Amino acid sequence: MCNLCLDWSSKMYSLIPDPTAYALMALITVSAGLLALRLEAMLVAIFGVIGGYITPLVLSTTTKQLPFLYIYILLLGAGTLYIAKHKDWKLLNFLAFVFSYTLFFISLANYDAATDFPIVITFLTINFALFALMPIFHHIIHREKSTLLALISMLANLAAYLIPACTLITKRFSHEWAAIVTLVLATFYIVQIRVFMKRTVNDRNLFIILCSFTAFLISISVPLLLSGAQLTAAWALIALTLLWMSLKMNNPTIRNIAYLFYSLAFIRFMSYDFWQNLNISDGYLNNFLSRFTSMGVISISMFAASKLLSAYSEKEESNLEASELEPQGSTHGQLFYWVSALFLFVFFQIEFHFLSNAYYIAMHTPLITAVWVAAIIAIIYKFQTKETSNVLNLIFALSVIALIKVLILDPFTWELSMKSPDGGLSIIALAFQDFSLESLTMRFINYAMIIAVFAWAAKQLKTKKLDMLDCSQMLNVFAVLLLFLYTTLEMNTIMANKIPGMQAGAVSILWSIFALSAIIIGIKKDIKGLRYAGLSLFLITSLKVFFSDLSTLSQVYRIVAFLIFGLIMLSGSFIYIKFQDRFKQIPEGELHHE
Repeated sequence: MCNLCLDWSSKMYSLIPDPTAYALMALITVSAGLLALRLEAMLVAIFGVIGGYITPLVLSTTTKQLPFLYIYILLLGAGTLYIAKHKDWKLLNFLAFVFSYTLFFISLANYDAATDFPIVITFLTINFALFALMPIFHHIIHREKSTLLALISMLANLAAYLIPACTLITKRFSHEWAAIVTLVLATFYIVQIRVFMKRTVNDRNLFIILCSFTAFLISISVPLLLSGAQLTAAWALIALTLLWMSLKMNNPTIRNIAYLFYSLAFIRFMSYDFWQNLNISDGYLNNFLSRFTSMGVISISMFAASKLLSAYSEKEESNLEASELEPQGSTHGQLFYWVSALFLFVFFQIEFHFLSNAYYIAMHTPLITAVWVAAIIAIIYKFQTKETSNVLNLIFALSVIALIKVLILDPFTWELSMKSPDGGLSIIALAFQDFSLESLTMRFINYAMIIAVFAWAAKQLKTKKLDMLDCSQMLNVFAVLLLFLYTTLEMNTIMANKIPGMQAGAVSILWSIFALSAIIIGIKKDIKGLRYAGLSLFLITSLKVFFSDLSTLSQVYRIVAFLIFGLIMLSGSFIYIKFQDRFKQIPEGELHHE
């Protein structure tokens, strides 16, 4: 009733100025609140708040008086906040929230963006801060845990502020400026988190919702400010920052939010950025920056995350008993490590593909092979620090795929021909069509790298453990097989272009050299399988000579080829007979006797 009298005195009879009327009405409402605190009567406070908010609503005029109205509403909000400090009257807070935002939205009926924007956005921000503190003020002061209703009211207040604030800013300026609101809000919640941690507030639900608000606001700030690959990179860096914070504070909630940001970055990259990176219409350098910003930054971020989690898991292990399970940080660290390695592996393959196409196409295949070689070397070193069957299986699988690549895919880069010297088609006469010095050099680099890394890896894995020994032997087989096939193709290529009549004979001589080498090494190292392989290759070569080479070689080349082949076979027979005592099996009785 007092508020109505003051409003009539101001608007109908002009007895007192409007500012004085609003100030007196606010004073009456505050007095009602103080009286309610004194009497501990929530009903008195409710009547006072309802009367205070309804008065300008009922007696509003067409004259726009936003400054006085907003100051009046803020004074009412401040009074309600003061009451919330002493009493947990949720109904009172709810009514104040509903009425204040209702009056605000009604006041926008005659909103003029050019003149009203500063006062409107200022009021909206202050009003939000009042009601953001209201649900938790009593709980923090009195160290009581927040309720579900308080957390819901915090969410409602955020939505009631964020949506109109961003809408007003976007209409007045552009959507990039709306990021100011989201970033300020995120900072506001981060400050609250920091204060609560210093005060050692034990309220898990409150802490979770504040962290969730912060993560949500940061996540929508990034798309407002950035686009394309920058957005993916920003999410990955935010995730790394949150992960570092969670490990420093030992807080699983923030860590889960960091994982959420990593998931957002990964999903966006796989659904959008990856396919955009395949577009090279803007030139190599521009697209390189885009690819590095997305895939490169994600890889680096995940690798750094793996290091943080590994360091954290070591601390966990020191605090665990022997019977307890492996720390979770160790598993997550390994996952991040391998995902980052996969991203880098794919990134370098894509990058070398575009780099060679843009500047030096002849290096395309060797550069891609170099990525596989580097991956095998890196995993071997990883295996040496952590010998597990999973890593060993990965080494073998990667080696098999690399072998398939250089055996099946790479030869087609230089194109293959099956033309024999007599003009027919023969699989034995397979050769590369490109015979230039550049192609010869590129092929040598390509195959030499992978053969060398197979041989090196086999040596590194040669241990007493049976499974590792088997893997080492298989890698040796891969190296020899690849060397045999590559030299055969290259010999066919050279002979087909330089001495066509000697093509078949040169290949037979090459095969016999391989057979002789296999026998010599098999005898020296006492490897029965290698000796048998050499003998088998001699047999295959002999069949090739008599059933194929005789019909394709000219008279002169036939004599030369047969002479060299015969000398090599004779040398092999002599060596095999001379050193046969080395690989004769000892009778079982003699073995027991010894």
